[in-house]
Amino acid sequence: MERYEKGVLTHSKGRLLAYLVWFGKIRCAPSVPASVIRTIGYKSRGHWSLDIEGLINDGYITVEGGYYKPTGKTRNLLQPLINLKKVALLNLLASGIILLESFLIYEFGGQPLLFIWTLLIAVYLAVANMHIVRPFDLLFKKARK
Repeated sequence: MERYEKGVLTHSKGRLLAYLVWFGKIRCAPSVPASVIRTIGYKSRGHWSLDIEGLINDGYITVEGGYYKPTGKTRNLLQPLINLKKVALLNLLASGIILLESFLIYEFGGQPLLFIWTLLIAVYLAVANMHIVRPFDLLFKKARK
């Protein structure tokens, strides 16, 4: 199946569409007007033409009450990406606990070298976590306009 360039979508509803574009389920068309994109309900830096009929026929989305909803087929397709967010959140929690432990070790007369090593491990976990997903996107939802 052909793959297209991944678009940078700025609206939270657009994440599903971005994944579907990445997996080649949505056609790319640079000439779609902005009014159509606002009608669909997301904003993007590149304009994507949605093959809504194709997605419905292939069983990736359904229309309920005027909203497009992903089906189980789409959830199975995106499950590895959802699991990455859970792993990233656990990494963030682990790095915070390690930072607290390293501070307590140093504060109560522990070895400075042990403090430095635990601090380095916590920083490594935090940096590795940022490559998976931005941590603040997990903790705080962006305000809708």
